[in-house]
Amino acid sequence: MKTTLLLLLYITLWPAAVFGQAAPETFTVQDGQCPWSDRVGTYTLSDIPDDLRSDTPLPQSSCSARTLSLSGSPDSVTFGLFSGDVPTFMQAYPSAHDTGKSFHVVSSSGTPLTYEVLQLDHPPALLQTSSKPFEAGLILLKVEGGSGASIPPAPTPAPAPAPAAPAKTQAYHPPQTPFDTGDKTKLHIYLLMGQSNMVGRDATGLESQATDPRIGYLKGAAWFVAVEPMHAGGSGIGPGIPFARAMLQGDPDGKIGLVPCAVGGTPLSRWVKGADLYEAALKEARIAQQTGVLAGMLWHQGESDSEKPDLANSYETRLVQMFRDFREDVGVPDLPIVVGQLGEFVRFPQAATVEAAITHIAGDLPRVAFADSKGLTDKGDHLHFNADSQQQFGQRYAEAMRQVQQASLSSK
Repeated sequence: MKTTLLLLLYITLWPAAVFGQAAPETFTVQDGQCPWSDRVGTYTLSDIPDDLRSDTPLPQSSCSARTLSLSGSPDSVTFGLFSGDVPTFMQAYPSAHDTGKSFHVVSSSGTPLTYEVLQLDHPPALLQTSSKPFEAGLILLKVEGGSGASIPPAPTPAPAPAPAAPAKTQAYHPPQTPFDTGDKTKLHIYLLMGQSNMVGRDATGLESQATDPRIGYLKGAAWFVAVEPMHAGGSGIGPGIPFARAMLQGDPDGKIGLVPCAVGGTPLSRWVKGADLYEAALKEARIAQQTGVLAGMLWHQGESDSEKPDLANSYETRLVQMFRDFREDVGVPDLPIVVGQLGEFVRFPQAATVEAAITHIAGDLPRVAFADSKGLTDKGDHLHFNADSQQQFGQRYAEAMRQVQQASLSSK
């Protein structure tokens, strides 16, 4: 009979260790102190998704700094992965998909680390990455199918049967309808850059979304009618398509091409000139320029630089230089740019510093505008905008983009 085991474990950059070889420790998947808190500092789980919680104590599996060993040949594993490790993991295991859920691990210093919930079907016996070790590890939440060790029954009356396991979260795969780019001079192209709030994490309305044949997105070297999720690893509604719809209001003959470049959980250090995501976005921009006119950039990033003072304090200087470099490299020195405000609900310790830097950017560089997030709400995780807020945020990006474009025209 197919069984479902709920497990919890953690991988860090501390020296490799194997837990519970003699007498396995037990724990539950709930909010509260992590069972490995005797390592370095104390870590606490918070806001675990309700459908992944378990009151049943289970044995801890073995883990090391770089790998996770799975037993019993499970059909599927669901786990929390530190947002900063998601790109590395997805490169190693491209069949994994983001469920759109998340939670936090809070250190003894009060710093919250965001963990995205991913699912991987038919995982290998050993999960590892050859490119670099995981920065803050995995938290394995659920294993479906296969077999594994269990706890000997306690000499007490048998508990009531556990509720049936929730159905697997299936990734939504949008239709791929070819997009007619039309006249190159009339296709206005906008880059979508940053991290998960540009990608979109709330899947509400994903399967009922309407498309517009005037709005396309670039995937590889081909254009398709825009439909979420557009970004690789995306799982919800982002601001890009609402932005494009707002930009096309009053222009029935216009066309917009979106270039999704954002990657969840990424720091600014990966977006500066020479870094991997900068170079990838530059490559995508140049491909898009063969088909249309590069008209602007939307930028939403900063959450990943809001945890450490040195990153937050240098954020403004680094972002200004990145914008300058990118404009020069794409050959559009006056490229209009709109930066989005972090959500008012973000709780990272240095969020106020990054927030101030983002609001100052418009004064540091010409043709840069600011889209505020005042009054917008999260999807319940204190990190990601919900789908309705993304619709509104897209319109605010459009209003700011029009302002900076009009200012650019009036100055010529």
